[in-house]
Amino acid sequence: MNALFLALPLALLSATAQATVINIDAREFGFAFPTDPAPEVGQLITPITNPPGGPLLQLTLEPGTYVIRNATGMSGADPNFIGWNYSSGWVWSVVVSDAATNQVVYYADRGGVQGTQASIAAQPDVQSFQDTFVLTQATTLNFMIRDYYLPDNAGGVAVDVSLISSVPDAPTPALLALGLAAMGLRLRGRGRLKA
Repeated sequence: MNALFLALPLALLSATAQATVINIDAREFGFAFPTDPAPEVGQLITPITNPPGGPLLQLTLEPGTYVIRNATGMSGADPNFIGWNYSSGWVWSVVVSDAATNQVVYYADRGGVQGTQASIAAQPDVQSFQDTFVLTQATTLNFMIRDYYLPDNAGGVAVDVSLISSVPDAPTPALLALGLAAMGLRLRGRGRLKA
């Protein structure tokens, strides 16, 4: 019986890990903005597709903290998406924006500019890429690479996005408090019997 009182609150706090591999084709998903600096979180951008007006690469996520990492070699990752090429060389970057506001939610650029796709993929900061971002509400996200002219690109990047902690629903804290109170009353009642 005690195990049940303890297991209920713990079960309410645990988050089921959601993992999604997103394959971002550098020929299809990018963004436009007035100049070409590296995007910053909160910056307004305009997602673009090739062909123009095509569907965006989107994923809807619940509130929580997410880990984003290089998905190279993972199940579902396109083996050709280990870096992408534009006119100056091979790079590895990912941009994530809020589909409702077009504001940047996350941006990463790793490995510098390399001469081949294999050399960008071999960069230690590309291979070990892992970071986090937080969503405070359910959000549809756009995933893209950092480029505004897509037709001359090759390759892409594959990222894995996984929930590592969820924002509890409003009833969850109340249920947790109720479970802890019941457990306390039960332990308090045991103390009286022994006295």
